[in-house]
Amino acid sequence: MPVDFTHAGYFWSSNPCLYDPESLRDQRYYYFLPNPFGLLQLCWTSGGLQSVCWCEREPRLAPATVLFPRWLDRAVAYLQHYFRGGRIRLRGVPFDWSGIRPFQRQVLQACRRIPMGQTITYRDLARRIGQATAVRAVARALAANPWTILIPCHRVIRHDGSLGGYSAPGGTSLKQKLLAFEYQACRQASMSTSGRPARFLQPHYLAS
Repeated sequence: MPVDFTHAGYFWSSNPCLYDPESLRDQRYYYFLPNPFGLLQLCWTSGGLQSVCWCEREPRLAPATVLFPRWLDRAVAYLQHYFRGGRIRLRGVPFDWSGIRPFQRQVLQACRRIPMGQTITYRDLARRIGQATAVRAVARALAANPWTILIPCHRVIRHDGSLGGYSAPGGTSLKQKLLAFEYQACRQASMSTSGRPARFLQPHYLAS
């Protein structure tokens, strides 16, 4: 998908120069999104959204005024909607899959379809992609997920019901907070729709 460079903005860049769209191919640009759980770093290239990851602080990068694609507005809006308790429906946001191996891409695309408020096991995800014996490989692929939240690897847990790992500052503590947030958001959404308390059983891993 060609990138639509039609919108001007102020972003952080790995190079402090001014660029036109033709020179962006080898450049990475960053946008930082504070949220109730910390700080997200969005990285994009001419190929699309390259990563969304948790970071502890904004790195020291040079500012650059560049043309940026309209889909980046949508990606930020989707994330803001999520942190208000909404479901993410990714439309019109191109991912830069360069550097992602076919197996990992298969795992991530399957993980992307896990609904908000639900969890599955690493074993379940392996079965969904037709690789039932590749549970550890699935776990490794998720541990290297470049697009946290947008591809919700935090919704994948161990077969014994424990949380498993989470590659982010805060680790499994952050994973638990995200799952608890989604549980409450889905419960509230159901109450708003039905007008009465929803019958949600709280998973044991969310118990305090």
